[in-house]
Amino acid sequence: MKTASDRLIDLFQELGAVIPQTAASQDDLLQIREYITHSSQPKSLDDWFWDVLTGILRADSYDGKIIHVFGARTFIKNQENLDQLPAHSGFVQFAYWTGDSDGDAWVFDSQYRCIRCVTPSMMIPDSAMANIRAYSYGVFFNYYAFASFLRGVAHDRKAHGGI
Repeated sequence: MKTASDRLIDLFQELGAVIPQTAASQDDLLQIREYITHSSQPKSLDDWFWDVLTGILRADSYDGKIIHVFGARTFIKNQENLDQLPAHSGFVQFAYWTGDSDGDAWVFDSQYRCIRCVTPSMMIPDSAMANIRAYSYGVFFNYYAFASFLRGVAHDRKAHGGI
């Protein structure tokens, strides 16, 4: 059985992504792990999120037709897009939608140990985290379900002239 990250990589390739061959360096991964652990609430990192993240991360970012995945070299810098969220929100962005929902952030929510999609309109300085979580969509506690959801969105967009 394929891992969740293998299923995501397969999907990204089906969506036209050219997956970079250069793997994320151990130094970059160590810095990313430290960053995530520091920003997490509670101060821990779930192994299943780390396994999926390291499975899809490459040294450089890449795009499919519906999603952009950050590269390890700029992963921490890309977190600046979430600066409007309260400090130590526990959200770590690893990708964003492209196309119809361009810019909606795919984040890992360490407090609830799930993946969420957060719209830019919710990423404003004084938003309460409860509101941000309540208005997020595409909330996944299972990475296989996340891959299935992305596949469904891709299929729906294809059926309607999208991809």
